[in-house]
Amino acid sequence: MKHIKQLSCMVLAGLLMCGVLAAALPQEEEPIPQPSVPELTLEPEKEQLYTMKVADQVQLKIAEDSEPEQPEDGQEPGSGMPEEIPGSEPDSEEEVPGSEPDSEEEVPGSEPASPEETDAGWNSDDESVVTVDENGLVTAVGEGTTKVYQKVSQGAVWVEITVSGYAVTELQLEAADTMQIGDTQTIQATVLPEQAETILTWSSDNPKVLTVDEEGTATALSTGKATITVTAENGISASVTITVSGYVLNKISIQPASLSLKIGANQAVSVVPNPAGADPGKLSWKSSDSSIAYYKDGKIYGVGAGNATITATTTNGKSASCKVRVTGGSLSVNPEALTLRIGGVQTVQAYVTPTGTPVTWSSSNPAVARVDENGSVTAIKAGTAVITAKAGGLTATCMVTVIRTTTPNTFRPSTPGTTSFDTSPFTSGGGILYLPGSLISSDVFYTMPANIPSAVYLTVDSDLGTATDSILSALSGCNTAATFFVPINDLYASDDMLRHIAGSGNSIGFLLTAEQASAYNTIQMLHTANEQLSVITGTPTHLVRIAGGSNGNLSSEQAAALINAGYRLWDWNLAARETALSAENAYEAICRGINTTNAMTVRFGSNTSTAAVLQQLLPYMKYCGIPAYAISDGDLPVCNTPVG
Repeated sequence: MKHIKQLSCMVLAGLLMCGVLAAALPQEEEPIPQPSVPELTLEPEKEQLYTMKVADQVQLKIAEDSEPEQPEDGQEPGSGMPEEIPGSEPDSEEEVPGSEPDSEEEVPGSEPASPEETDAGWNSDDESVVTVDENGLVTAVGEGTTKVYQKVSQGAVWVEITVSGYAVTELQLEAADTMQIGDTQTIQATVLPEQAETILTWSSDNPKVLTVDEEGTATALSTGKATITVTAENGISASVTITVSGYVLNKISIQPASLSLKIGANQAVSVVPNPAGADPGKLSWKSSDSSIAYYKDGKIYGVGAGNATITATTTNGKSASCKVRVTGGSLSVNPEALTLRIGGVQTVQAYVTPTGTPVTWSSSNPAVARVDENGSVTAIKAGTAVITAKAGGLTATCMVTVIRTTTPNTFRPSTPGTTSFDTSPFTSGGGILYLPGSLISSDVFYTMPANIPSAVYLTVDSDLGTATDSILSALSGCNTAATFFVPINDLYASDDMLRHIAGSGNSIGFLLTAEQASAYNTIQMLHTANEQLSVITGTPTHLVRIAGGSNGNLSSEQAAALINAGYRLWDWNLAARETALSAENAYEAICRGINTTNAMTVRFGSNTSTAAVLQQLLPYMKYCGIPAYAISDGDLPVCNTPVG
């Protein structure tokens, strides 16, 4: 007894020490839940059938009134086959299991087995299907059918096992570990191995907090925690613990939903969540027109007369709006209509209340008339434009009409074909001042042409290079505009020059190469170029020219396609071949053309010689009253290709 007490104390001390060590060591992950192993009791000479899946186990037991046979000397338990496999046909020369033993042989199992040897002697006919250990634990390892047996005193016990399919060895769950009241989620369960087939059973240990249906869809009902468990048919299971807090936001509203403000007033608004306990989180606010009303720090402010909608939006896309009407204030402009000559400048005055309300200005057609932030209007080219002032949600407009300067100089001779020279009104030092800052020698004599054409259209086939600046200077020096036909490739690379051309009152057209003009996608190329031009200058163009002229480079069908797409083909009557001729010869060639043509389009190249020709030509045209224009959309084009 004393030894027993000492042994007990030692065991207890060991257990306590193990507990201390276990607390000190890092905790291992929880083992994967293993299924309980079923038991199967076998009776002698009674065949049984049993089905399993790969990785399943079953514990074989022998009926209590049967004794397992002792192994022969030198033979390991379970290593020998019985003289006859249970359930097979008996050999004619051997005893049938269970019959009377031969008098000369020892009856198997005649000696009673000791308790330690009771489960010894198990065998499997095919260990590629099932294996069995000495204790009768059968493990299915592959699909097929085989027998497991053991000799007993009454003969033998055996079972025929069929293995089909795969058992579940592990379940894995994927789920969000937090939810809100009213929220649902379907928990994803992965069965391993992939070949395994089983019915899954779902359960919740706290259905007042979280319920789960047979498909694994969990629904949050109240705050708290719940563990969701999924179990396979063989007992393998997996669990996940989910915390439920707060409410799912269904929608929001703004209170009040509509309001009326005076200019300069404000009113507090609030966001109401549904359900009431939900948290709307961070909100973003937007006004449909911030010049009328806007939101800031819990209030809506009225800044201009008109209607606006203030919208609040949550991070998950829920939104609500408040309609705002702002009243009060006035805006008017003076004058309400205005006529300017090209290059003219006049300021439109805005009168607004409340005083100090910011005024913004815009032009409906900046290519005709531009307006700056102070309401100063500059006439660019002939046409009309609406100048609009906006303040406090109110608008007021001024209609601007820009006309060409066609009035001849006061000293224009009355008789065509005569030579005239009169220095009295324009004498400055030793010459006559025709262009701002430019003197023309007093020995120049202008002869009036016999024919005064109705229009001379000045055009430049420009490469947007360095010579363009000198050409623009020559034109602006005489307050004259021209049309610049420019290449369509990568207009953004020349955006500053294009703005300079348009801002100086000139018009812009597109210059196509012969290859571009005959390409299958010519129209699309022009549309793309127009999109770029609209971004750069604010105004698209319908004017198109083919380098070298349309005649011979464009079929009648191609010309018709361009015209049907809304474009206007412009060739020319006279090319000032300033690259081959001196400026003096080019000037004389143009003068001869003017004298014989009613309406003429002159083509210039893109080089410094063009500027020299223009500096000589434009004073002459001004003196004689010959109108020089840039092409506008309404002018009748010169096209040398018949349109089919």
